[in-house]
Amino acid sequence: MTSSESVCTLTSVSHLELDSDSKMKNSDYGTDKEPSGIINEAFCDNLCDSESQITTVKQPIKFRVTLIVFVFVHPKCRAQTATSWWQGAVYYRIYVPMFKDSNGDCKGDFQGIVSKLDYLEDLGVDVVSLSPIYPEDSNDVEFSITNHTSVNTDYGDIQDLIDLISAVHKRGMYLVLDFIPNMTGKQHKWFQESEMSSGRNRQNFYVWVNGNNTPNNWNAQANGSAWSFSSKRNATYLHQVDPSLPDLNLRSSIVLDKLNEILRYWMSLGIDGFNLRQFGLLLEDYDLRSEPEAQPPVTNDTHSYEYLNHKYTFNLPENFYLLRLWHNVVNKFDNKTRILMTGMDNNGEEVALFESVYGPVDFRLSPYIIFWDPPLQCGYCIKNYIMGKLNEISLKNTAIWMLGNDMTSRLKSRLNDNVKQQEILTMIGFLLPGSVFLYNGDEIDMVDVSLTNWSIVTKSKPWRNPMLWDNTSYVGFSNSSCSSLPLKQNKTINVKNQLSSASSMLNFMKNLIRLRRDQGFRIGDFQYGLVDDDVFSFVRGFDGTNCYLVAANLSNKTITRNFASGPGGVSSDAKVELLTPSSANDETLLGEIIDTSSISLGEYQGIVVKWSCGLRQ
Repeated sequence: MTSSESVCTLTSVSHLELDSDSKMKNSDYGTDKEPSGIINEAFCDNLCDSESQITTVKQPIKFRVTLIVFVFVHPKCRAQTATSWWQGAVYYRIYVPMFKDSNGDCKGDFQGIVSKLDYLEDLGVDVVSLSPIYPEDSNDVEFSITNHTSVNTDYGDIQDLIDLISAVHKRGMYLVLDFIPNMTGKQHKWFQESEMSSGRNRQNFYVWVNGNNTPNNWNAQANGSAWSFSSKRNATYLHQVDPSLPDLNLRSSIVLDKLNEILRYWMSLGIDGFNLRQFGLLLEDYDLRSEPEAQPPVTNDTHSYEYLNHKYTFNLPENFYLLRLWHNVVNKFDNKTRILMTGMDNNGEEVALFESVYGPVDFRLSPYIIFWDPPLQCGYCIKNYIMGKLNEISLKNTAIWMLGNDMTSRLKSRLNDNVKQQEILTMIGFLLPGSVFLYNGDEIDMVDVSLTNWSIVTKSKPWRNPMLWDNTSYVGFSNSSCSSLPLKQNKTINVKNQLSSASSMLNFMKNLIRLRRDQGFRIGDFQYGLVDDDVFSFVRGFDGTNCYLVAANLSNKTITRNFASGPGGVSSDAKVELLTPSSANDETLLGEIIDTSSISLGEYQGIVVKWSCGLRQ
């Protein structure tokens, strides 16, 4: 029997050096400080192969007898690819100040999270991702960090965090922190010293130009110029988001060394990984060139962020150098597996440009977050969306399909409270290859609340409302009235009520997570199934395991389709494993064997059926 063997090539890639004078050049930066990047090994599955062998055996007697022996070799099952804890995981995003208050001060805290870990474990969560936990110099400005190695006292102290880490690990889960390397608050010691030019090592910690001069036309995300003058230093500093958030100079090796120390500190406490925030804003054009107007024009307001094409301030290819550097810091800390994840939408061209100059990019421990917000107009629309997003990554890494987070409107609100559409989008997102990312409260159908006077830089946002635990006066969030918080919501939507309802979104998600544990989804192949104007479907499965058809009707009418004759190798007989609860017109179908050549789906209904894959020839 023959076998094929893949040849794995390891390619060493030197780092770029960013020195304290803000010069970027090719060199071996990292050789004596951080290990060089290594390209991931190529991997080839051993395909099933069968053949017969013919052996001639000669008998040593007076006359020759030829014995023909047929040895039939059964098709060989492919070996399962080894996976780590972060691959295929369920990530659960907690907005800490609104999750659970343990001491009655109306602010969520670490001990409040500890008290709800049993709930997360029962839900099926693998990884807990916390919103920023650092002390800040403003009550309502995002990312205004004053100390990268301490915690906001509203949430507890370092020991409370250590207790949380221990409690998470005790349940077999992992804890990830936000890593915000490109900006600080103005009250941070680094900025105060840099603004006063006190201490040689702090002078270039931020991006400064001398005098009260605006060097270019860059606008901040909060609108207005991205430059502000400091009379203390008689110089102008860069802030790509807001004047209260000065940009760190990430072209300085001294700054990078400090940031590396910060990562190591949190890992020494037991943190399992980091969510790198604001990846697109890490570096800006070295020559500070003015940006062209957006084409086609988005607005006539020259002070608006949308007025410009941000080719010199957003998603620069050099950002991948920093990602590689921090990946190595995380990967080489000790013998434990840790991750560095980040949002990578719309980076296809930047990846290609970086690779053309500096060689392939491959981070085995860097899953890429993809915001799951596909168009629902047609099956082809969803297929093209998924293909496009995976092509943007352009790397053989794990995707994290983000259904919601604390930076965008809640899923149900984005769909205008259409529960049926929410269920099919949730079903598809949960069962695609890769990991899934939830925002606390989305599992119980929470929606945005009415809120005025909020903006892109404020912490207060309509989707950052207190977690609804029960139908008591304070919804189980706190034992105090918390009059300043939006607690007067629909009290029928809460964890307690949904746990007791078989058709609730909470129990639907629990069933989806249970399905994800099956080998067919956990390690199974992915293939598009029947797709047309009204239907999107795909098939998951692996040799010798269950195979699954996941199908969704995207229209407001009942449809019938023949999935058995379409792509994906769907068996003609399959068992109904799951139906979207709000659209289930016949729950008695669950567990029944049905004919896949004629499956009828009601409006916005989803279905999952399974059969035994057997061995693929």
